[in-house]
Amino acid sequence: MLAEAFLRNLAAEHKKTLTFSKKALEAMETYTWPGNVRELENKLKRAVIMATEKQITQQDLSLAGPYAGISGHGTQTRRGKRWNAILIERAIARNRGNLTKCADELQIARSSLYELIDKLGIARK
Repeated sequence: MLAEAFLRNLAAEHKKTLTFSKKALEAMETYTWPGNVRELENKLKRAVIMATEKQITQQDLSLAGPYAGISGHGTQTRRGKRWNAILIERAIARNRGNLTKCADELQIARSSLYELIDKLGIARK
């Protein structure tokens, strides 16, 4: 509902008629939003300004990356937890153990990364 309200206001401000694609709505629902409401608003502002079509897509929101679904919240299946662990382990390896760079790459807050590492039982290198 908040995203819809932001979209209505921003679209009117830029004299555009826009809606969300189904995939954009799904991506927003699964994204962890480490920046909370400010991050949502900023992503929507950018998407509205850059929009060339009538629908905002998950790519317009920059939620289409390989780590967009990483979540430390809510219930996850065992398979989902293992997938998150694999993504995090690979990111840690690529960044040679630098967790700040790893969090940036994964597009999550560093504190969320630490929480996930502990929750998923990943060894800190």
